Amino acid sequence: MLTRGKRGTGSEMARRSVRDEEETRGIIEGLFLHPPVNEAELAQRLKAVELTAARRVVVDRLHGSRLPERDGPLFLAVMGQLGIGRQKRRLTNIALDAQRDAKERLWASMVLTSEDPEAMDMLVGEMGTDGMGSLAELSLFELLTMQGRDEIGESIATALEALVDEKPSDELLRKLEAARKSIGASCRVAYEESLQRSSLNFLRPQILDFFIDEASDEGIACLEKLRDAEVNGSGSRVFQSTLLKLRSRQIEPGRYSSETSGYALVSNCDGQGGFVLLGVFDIEDGTHSVADLCIRAGGDVRDGFIYPRRGAGEVGEFVERAKQQLGCHFVEVDLYEAAELVQAGVERTRAMERGVPEEARRAVALFDGIGRGFRWGTKPCCTPAESVSIEQVEQLLARPEYEDTWFFDLGDLGPLGAQLADRSPEELATLDWLEDVVEQLDRDNIAKRLVAMATHMARWHAWRDEEDLGALCLAMADDVERSFEDSALVQVMLTRSVMAIERVEEEPTYQFGDPKERQHLKMMFFKNLEKPKGRDMAHLDLTEASCSALRSAFDMLPGEHRPRDDELDHAAYAIGVVFADHLIEKKPSDPESVVRDLSRALNATCRLSPSERHRVLMSVVPTLYAFADDICAGCLVNCLNKPDSDMSQVFFRAVHPVMLDPEDEL
Repeated sequence: MLTRGKRGTGSEMARRSVRDEEETRGIIEGLFLHPPVNEAELAQRLKAVELTAARRVVVDRLHGSRLPERDGPLFLAVMGQLGIGRQKRRLTNIALDAQRDAKERLWASMVLTSEDPEAMDMLVGEMGTDGMGSLAELSLFELLTMQGRDEIGESIATALEALVDEKPSDELLRKLEAARKSIGASCRVAYEESLQRSSLNFLRPQILDFFIDEASDEGIACLEKLRDAEVNGSGSRVFQSTLLKLRSRQIEPGRYSSETSGYALVSNCDGQGGFVLLGVFDIEDGTHSVADLCIRAGGDVRDGFIYPRRGAGEVGEFVERAKQQLGCHFVEVDLYEAAELVQAGVERTRAMERGVPEEARRAVALFDGIGRGFRWGTKPCCTPAESVSIEQVEQLLARPEYEDTWFFDLGDLGPLGAQLADRSPEELATLDWLEDVVEQLDRDNIAKRLVAMATHMARWHAWRDEEDLGALCLAMADDVERSFEDSALVQVMLTRSVMAIERVEEEPTYQFGDPKERQHLKMMFFKNLEKPKGRDMAHLDLTEASCSALRSAFDMLPGEHRPRDDELDHAAYAIGVVFADHLIEKKPSDPESVVRDLSRALNATCRLSPSERHRVLMSVVPTLYAFADDICAGCLVNCLNKPDSDMSQVFFRAVHPVMLDPEDEL
């Protein structure tokens, strides 16, 4: 007789198996949706999977061509943790399928050979040396797009050493150099490590030629360091000779006649002067590298990213997302014209004694050199209109590229915003109130911004063959410079500001729980953390809360004084750590010491005046106390009272612990 045992009936086991696979699939999908920041987090998040199902689900993504290039490194890391198991045959079939995408074959080959080095002989036997060699060449190029900035040089040097016996060809090095340029990595970043390895000395002539062609100050500093460290006299002379050629190259006439091909898209600017510039650079293999920069007209480079090796369809989708999400309206221009805008933005950033944001540097590097001394120069794009009226400006600002953003926001208006919000419709129907408001605006900074905005839009309209609108924009710029308080643009923007003002909520508000932002903060500040404790958990939670609080507080500052996103992140981390430590040490009852320490943290990370710091903290501190009362007090993890306890299980999840199911094991 069959009896019901402890393991359950067959149907129960089947249901459990289905449930295990569904849970495993959810975990794997979550990994690719919100990637882990390090190996420790990856291992923790994979602990709950059923191994056989997990391997199948991950390889399904590759087999079904559902693995975009950006997910390649994560695929390799996940398979490295899971092992191949029964997926060896499927991976082998993918690696040997000549009809498949080369990157998919490469990833399958890398998984197979990393677990079983002898698999290389099998793959070479099936593909032939030429077929395997082409994949090995591709793997070298993949290093440039898959590695972080600090890892590129060592990875390239190691890969070149592995090819020493075959003597890397000039053609291979030429393609490697083209790939380097396509992602905006400098010669120093890519080749400094290779120049220091004696096993690669035979490649020095070709690599040093790349430095000469780049002719950058960073390259000069790198070669000077290598020359001074060289113990071999002949090696030192080689570096010195290269430096002489490089400096001559820097002043060579016509140096900037670049052969770079591609195009650029420039957006309209918003009411703070910000505009988006997309550079689409053609690569030999038919793909494109996209440089995405946010620049303020008349101001600094605010942000930037690079998206290497994208297909034409992906570029189109990327542009469409920018239109939908950012409300951008683009005009296509050539790379020379775009490079002039980038170079001008970089020079303004440096004039403000600020550095270009770290993540924007590669995007800037793609434009470096191709636009200096361009034919447009400082010539006006069109002739200003003879006059400008309020009616003309109203009609212009009603156009889609202006209507949603061209007004003074609460940061520009400051206390005036509340005053305007309190005025009756009858009062606002007249222009009597304008004079009082204009007198209280930060006219110097706002005037410079408006002139830069109008000038940018004049060029933008000229690019679109809308000469009459371009002429009107130049007339608006002249009008502002001539008389700020009487200018039609200022008056129309103030009128539009009244309609756009929303009352600021008096109660402190905060947002948390966005997995994307949480993973971003972990990548920024906790990337090397392998065994997080309760204190680390508190630091992360309060950093996330500080991000939201600071974003709202910074929006209340005048536009020219608002910190950039990278500065906001560092300020949020500094404030989150200080506030969390005060809570852990039971010091929140001393608000003066809290504010004093938070002020120091803010001063170390943002360039704000004392009065601006005070305004920001008066908004942020109540918000953080509210977060501690509303969220921390009810959180089952209780990290504030367990600063030394292991928190790996909850820290390495993509969501805030208070959002987890109470039945989850914590």
